[in-house]
This record gives sequence, structure tokens and C-alpha cells, in this order.
Amino acid sequence: MKINAFIVDYNSGNLHSVKSAINSLNIKTLISNNPNKMKNYDAIILPGVGSYKRAIEYLKKKRLFDEIINLSDKQKPILGICLGFQLLFSRSNEFGVNDGLNLIQGEVKKLESKVGFSDKVPNIGWKKIEMLNQWRNSPLQDNSNDDLMYFIHSYYAIPKDNKIITSVSYHNNISFCSSICKKNIFATQF
Repeated sequence: MKINAFIVDYNSGNLHSVKSAINSLNIKTLISNNPNKMKNYDAIILPGVGSYKRAIEYLKKKRLFDEIINLSDKQKPILGICLGFQLLFSRSNEFGVNDGLNLIQGEVKKLESKVGFSDKVPNIGWKKIEMLNQWRNSPLQDNSNDDLMYFIHSYYAIPKDNKIITSVSYHNNISFCSSICKKNIFATQF
């Protein structure tokens, strides 16, 4: 069965690198900000990189915000990457308090930077992810705790329900949620 994916263009992010990676899996993609086209695709991808506040404002302006929620309610698969992961949550405190898609209850907060530590903000680089028991039900099931993933972020998500956390990673020796899986939604901070 051939599938296709809609890559949400919210005027920010790494759209073409995500498209290239998905196309290499022989999956047809479309990068668009047209909410009417989104329903014709098998899956939705929210890519990463950018400002939470600006991304949410753009999603609302282009009527993508409500359509993403509507299609999620209809169990359309959604993949969130980096900022796309954070947009799925209830709110963020980046540039003031901003409401998100609220598909995942929880909030996004700023990472702490400690003087003298090598792990300053932003968190940038290849880091290990620690798989939790829930990872067996996620797309990460073929990965191991020795796998390295690339991170570049200053904020981290805190899900209200810890049962949806599939992996954690560390910054300044403090663990943070690095991936989640809930029904039709899978998302990663890396």
C-alpha cells in the first residue's frame, strides 16, 4: 500500500530536509499551507525549527490550526518533529504564555542553563535517548538506548500523562521527555 504525507508549511522550519527524508522512504509528500489539501493525505507531519508563538499564529492565520485538530480527532496519523512536537502541547512559555494545539495535554518550558556546565542552552548536538517501556508501542521500537539523536532546542515539553512518554534524554543531568506516542500521534524533540 502506497501512502502519502502532508508536510505542514507554517512559514518556518526544515521543510525540505524533512521532505527529502520522507521521500527517501518512497512516500509521496506535499509541502503546503493549504488546509483544504491536508485531508487528502494519509498522514500529517509538523516539522521543526522556529518560534512557538509565530508558528501558532501562522497556523491560525492560514486555518491550519483547526484542520489539524479536526483531522487528529478523526485519527489521522500525525508526526511532530522538534518545534512540531512542542506545538502539539497545550501551551508554551516561549515569548509569553501561548496556547498550542492541545492535542497532548501538557506544557513547554525553557531548559535551564547552569554556569560551569558544558550543557548550556540551547541544547545542541548528538545525544542518547533512553527508551522507556512504552517505546514498544511506538515507531521507535527498532531503536536502542545506544542510538544517538540530534537535538537543537531551548525548550522542552512536559506531558501531563507520563504514560505517553516513549523516551527521555538529559540536559544538565536533568531528564526531559524526548518522544511521545499517543494513539495516532507520535512526536520527537530530536
